Amino acid sequence: MLSDEYNEAVKRMAAIASRPPGPDVLEHPDAALAELEQARNDLAVMRTEGTRVTSRLNWLIGVAMILMVLSIAWPWLSRPMFG
Repeated sequence: MLSDEYNEAVKRMAAIASRPPGPDVLEHPDAALAELEQARNDLAVMRTEGTRVTSRLNWLIGVAMILMVLSIAWPWLSRPMFG
C-alpha cells in the first residue's frame, strides 16, 4: 500500500534517529547539514505519502457508505412502483 520511496525514507529517518549525536557534528558540519537536508526531503516524502493514503481511505469510506445506504434501501427500491 505504501510506496518504495516512502519505505526508503522511513529507513533513512530511522537510521538518523537511532544514531546518537556526537562530536562528529562539530568536526564535519557539512555532512551534518547534508543529513538534515536529506531528513527534510524524507519528511516531505512521508507527508506526501500520508496525504495520498488519506485520500484513498476517504474514497473507500465514501464508496462503502453509498453501498451501505443502497443495501439498506434495496428492499424498497426493488418493489414494483405501480401494481
